[in-house]
Amino acid sequence: MRIPAAIAAAAAGAAIFAFAAPSARAAITFTEGTDFPTSFINPFVIESPLGPGDNVINGTLPGHDTTPDDDIFRLNNPSGLAIDSVTVSFSSFAPSNPAHPATVNLLGLNTGSLSAPGAGLYFLPAVISDPTSLTFFLSGPGVGGSEFITAGSANYILTIKAVPEPDLAALTAGAGSAWILRRRKRMGREFRT
Repeated sequence: MRIPAAIAAAAAGAAIFAFAAPSARAAITFTEGTDFPTSFINPFVIESPLGPGDNVINGTLPGHDTTPDDDIFRLNNPSGLAIDSVTVSFSSFAPSNPAHPATVNLLGLNTGSLSAPGAGLYFLPAVISDPTSLTFFLSGPGVGGSEFITAGSANYILTIKAVPEPDLAALTAGAGSAWILRRRKRMGREFRT
């Protein structure tokens, strides 16, 4: 029994799309267990890759005497999802003095940074297209190096909204549809002759 070409083409297109589409993977939620390292050379690597949707990292910047805490970590993006937005929400923020903000930096080629003077939701000013990895550097509130300024603390929720590149879905669906239409046309001519 022969499978009609249109059905075979549709099945092949669906298989290719299912294999290539990153949407089969879920967005991640990760909570800092032990304190993230402060090393640029050796950042903490979150093993689960980014998935489509809101990828959430929960952490804390506790502060140590007069030295703010730093958290440096990397997330991998092997499927080339586009980054729609990056936000950070700070809570339990101390001190609330604007002169001693917390900072968030996205390191590498796709850079962006923000300064947060208190609790609230902040947007990282970076629009990123399919980076292979993202490295974040968060520094707690307070200025180090002075015995008169106590480093503050803050809890944070970093949210990375990732979306599938539209070109992949359009390309796969468009190529499959074009092949089916050409095949139908050819089959119609064969039946007429």
